[in-house]
Amino acid sequence: MDIASLKKAKPKINKGDLFFYCVFLAWPVLQFCVFYIGVNFNSIIMSFKSAETGKINLDNFKWVFKFMAGAEFRGFLSVTIRGYFITTLISTPLGLLFAYYIYKKHFGWSAFRVILFLPGIISGVVVALIFRWFITSYVPALIPSIGDLFADEIFAKTAFPMMMFYCIWISFGANVLMYSNKMSAIPVEIIESAHLDGAIGFKEFWYIVMPNTFSTLSVFLVTGIAGLFTNQFGAYDLYQGKSIPEFKSVGYYFFVTVKQLSADLIKSDGVPALRRYAAFGIVLTIITIPLAFTLRWATEKFGPSEE
Repeated sequence: MDIASLKKAKPKINKGDLFFYCVFLAWPVLQFCVFYIGVNFNSIIMSFKSAETGKINLDNFKWVFKFMAGAEFRGFLSVTIRGYFITTLISTPLGLLFAYYIYKKHFGWSAFRVILFLPGIISGVVVALIFRWFITSYVPALIPSIGDLFADEIFAKTAFPMMMFYCIWISFGANVLMYSNKMSAIPVEIIESAHLDGAIGFKEFWYIVMPNTFSTLSVFLVTGIAGLFTNQFGAYDLYQGKSIPEFKSVGYYFFVTVKQLSADLIKSDGVPALRRYAAFGIVLTIITIPLAFTLRWATEKFGPSEE
C-alpha cells in the first residue's frame, strides 16, 4: 500500500465505543448547558426586566449603581479588597516556601504533602465545622491559660482575623501541591547547571525555581482576582449565615441575599428582587473581566521568564 492510499484510509469507528463516549460525555455537557449557559442567559434576561413592572428597561441597573454608591456597599468592598490582599500576600510566599521544602525533599516532606492537602479533599462545610469546634472547644482545653480567648463570643468579635486564617489554611494544601508539582517538572539539567554556577539555596529558589513556577503562580493570581466578588472568605461556613455586618464581603452579601430570595421564590414573591441582583451580578462581572485580563497582561509582561 502506497503513502497516498494510507492517507485516504480512514480509521474504523467502533459503534460500541462511540456510544459509550457519548453517554459518558452527556452528563457533563448537560450540566454545562443547564447550569452555565442556561442560568447565565436567564440572568441576562432577568436583569433587563423591571422589578416593579416586569417591562424591559434599565431600572435594575439604575438601582445597582445607586446601591454601589452607598456606604453599605463600600463596607462590603472594603472587606473584599482587604481580604484578597491579606490572603494573597500571606498565602502566596508561604505556599511557595513550603512547596520548595517539599520539592527539595527535606525531612518529613512526604507526610507534609499529605497533611497539607487533606483539607482540600474534605467538604468545606465539614472543615469549617471542625475548625470552629477546635478553636472554641479544644484549644482552651489544651491551653487553660488562654481562658475564654477562643470562646464563642470572642470568636464572633474576632471574625475577620478568623476568616483570614481559615482562608489561608483551607487553600494552603492545593497551592502547595500545585507549586510543588510545577517545581518537580523543572529539568534536572537546569538545576545541576545552576549549582555549577553557584546558584545554591536561596539563589536557586529565586533565580531558577521561581521563574519556572511563575506560570502557576500567575494562574492563582488571575483566578483570585476573577473570583474577587464571589469570595466569601469562609464567612458563611464559619458563622452559618449569622449576621456579622462589619465583616461582610461582597460575595458573602450576594450569596446570603440571593439564597434568601431564592427561598422566597417558592412563595412567588422573590422574583422582582432577583431581577435586581441579576443586574448586580452582571455589573460585577463587567468590572471583574478587565481586572483579570489586566493582571494577566501584567504578569506575562513583567513576570520572570523561564528562559
